Amino acid sequence: MKTIIPMIAIAAGLLVAAQSAQAASLKKTYCDNKEFYGTVSTRDGNGSAYPHLHCGSRFITYSPSKNKGNRINFLDKGGLSVSKAENACIDTNDKGADRLTAKIAEICTDYGAACGC
Repeated sequence: MKTIIPMIAIAAGLLVAAQSAQAASLKKTYCDNKEFYGTVSTRDGNGSAYPHLHCGSRFITYSPSKNKGNRINFLDKGGLSVSKAENACIDTNDKGADRLTAKIAEICTDYGAACGC
């Protein structure tokens, strides 16, 4: 009994560590470990940084403009939403944001989906 409790604690700790590493990998893998991934490699900070991807530890959201109501959260801890990723691709195509279109397509491919990018 004395060895079972420490073993359970170790297993729980490893599970938490694995989940944290997986969540952090979204930002690292897809957004060069930065909070924003834009149409150009560096954002200018002058308000012309749209559209872009907002990359958190457990999500990636497409932000087409400053209007918060237009954001498309297509990847989160629940997985990839193909329909939302398709909508993001339609918008990036319409805006000529080839770098974002390619990144969304990469994410879809990695998740085994065809998002029409």
